Amino acid sequence: MKMLAMFVLGAVGLALQPTILSASESNDQVISKTDTLVLTDADYKQALLRIPEQERKALQGKPQMLRQYALRLHSDKALARLAEENGLDKQPRIDALLADARRNILMTAWMEHIRSGVKKPDLETLASERYIVTRQDYKIPERRQVSHIMTTELQLCPCKTQTAEDLINEIYAKLQLGVDFASLAKEYSHDLGSRDAGGLIPTWFEDQSQAGPFQTKVFELAKVGDYSEPFATKQGWHIVQLKDIEESRIPPYDEIATKIQDRIWKELQFTALERARGEQYPLPDTIDVDAIEKLLNDLNTTSPVSE
Repeated sequence: MKMLAMFVLGAVGLALQPTILSASESNDQVISKTDTLVLTDADYKQALLRIPEQERKALQGKPQMLRQYALRLHSDKALARLAEENGLDKQPRIDALLADARRNILMTAWMEHIRSGVKKPDLETLASERYIVTRQDYKIPERRQVSHIMTTELQLCPCKTQTAEDLINEIYAKLQLGVDFASLAKEYSHDLGSRDAGGLIPTWFEDQSQAGPFQTKVFELAKVGDYSEPFATKQGWHIVQLKDIEESRIPPYDEIATKIQDRIWKELQFTALERARGEQYPLPDTIDVDAIEKLLNDLNTTSPVSE
């Protein structure tokens, strides 16, 4: 479908343009050509205008990228022309796709016109008022960082009879004797991503809504420095130690003012777009669902030659 969409958009771009003249029939500068197709600076300008400004700027000063762009544009237009010459644009489904692409382009242009017409209110006042009423919504949950020691059967030497559970229990016994957690992690942990850092996991844990056994243990620890008893997950056996806690808090308004203002502005634009669409909805009583169902049935029970 993606390739078909690219074909359709390319064909729409060609269909919306006048027939391309040969070099002898046009005063424009020729930029690329084959025996059957000549593209001029006017053609390239029209094509480049369809590219977002940021992407156009990215092409400047890059000859290799420009050459690749020319190869793609010229071949796209040549292939689209071949499709037209062979009547593919007259096939019902292709014709419908071309019309649909044009409609979507125009619809998007109109919606962008609506969006650009939305007047920006005093967002500072609106944001501060919203913060007062909904400040709890911006609450940052408690976050925790831990170190862990992990043992897995896969990392154990086959020549040993010791299991991952036996090894983690041995490590736990050393912890209870006062051996440093980080030292044990560096010596024994099978987690290569955290072992050299003494078992420290850089990710902070905060979401407990779908907590598995590992995260559950993280939030069972009472204070920094505490460590868990050995426990199992799908990855292996673990011991976790609480390294740091960032308490839950509600950030002050100044810290999130820009975020709230941006959200309000997007909401206002979205409301305007939804209103514009809603104003064009057909009257509910005029929608003939049975007729649509009949069309679907006719299409699904026949096999058009164009397919």
